[in-house]
Amino acid sequence: MKQLTSQKLSDLAATEIVSYIVREKIAPGEKIPSEKFFSEYFGISRPSVREGMSRLMSFGLLHPIQGYGVVLNNITIETYFKTMENSLLTRFINLSSPDVESIIETRLLLEQHACRCFLATGTDKDLDPMRGLLTDLQGSVDNAERFREKDVEFHHKLVALSHNTVISNLYSLLRAPADREIEMLLKHDDLKEVQKWHDRILEALECRDPAVCDYLRTHLLNAYPRWLIHKEERS
Repeated sequence: MKQLTSQKLSDLAATEIVSYIVREKIAPGEKIPSEKFFSEYFGISRPSVREGMSRLMSFGLLHPIQGYGVVLNNITIETYFKTMENSLLTRFINLSSPDVESIIETRLLLEQHACRCFLATGTDKDLDPMRGLLTDLQGSVDNAERFREKDVEFHHKLVALSHNTVISNLYSLLRAPADREIEMLLKHDDLKEVQKWHDRILEALECRDPAVCDYLRTHLLNAYPRWLIHKEERS
C-alpha cells in the first residue's frame, strides 16, 4: 500500500494512477485496476480515487465502459491537440495586446507556409473546399455571426493546403483563444471589404500567384490595429 499525503488527495490519486499505468506498462485499450484496488493501494477513500479518475477522463486519458471497467485511451498527436483546443481554459484566457499581435503573426506564418506548399505541389482540386466556403462567405456579409463561422472554416481550409496535420492542429489550438476577439472585431468591420481579401487570396491561389502571401499579410496584419481601436472603445 502506498500512502498519499499533503496535497489534495484526488490530485495525488490522479498523478499516482498515471504513474501506475506507466510503471505497469498498461497498453491502450486495456482495463486499468478498479477504484477499490487503487483505494487500498494508495490508502485513501474511494471517492478521492473516483475524483482522480474522473479528472483523467476529462483529460481524455481514460474512458469508462459500462459493465467492464475503465480503459486506457490511445493518445495520438491529434487527440492531444483536440484535448488542448477544447479545454475550458480557452474560454477564460485573458489576452493582452501583445498576445493578440503574436497570435496574428504566428497565424500569418502558418497560412503563408500552407500557401507556399500549395504553390509547390498543390492541385486545382485542393481548392474545392475553399471555393464552396467563398460562396458561403459572399452570402453572409449581412450576418456577422455566420460570416465569422465561415471565415474560421475558410482559413482552416487554407492551412489544410499544407497537408500537414500537425500544422493544422497547431493552427486550431492557436486560434481557439482568439476566436472571441475575432467575433468582436467582425461585428464592427465592413464585412464586404473583409470579403474582398478572401476573393483575392483564392484567386491568387487559382492562378498560382506568389502574391497570395502578400495578400495574406495585408489581410491578417491589418486586423491588429482595428482590434486595438475596438478594444479601446470597450475600455
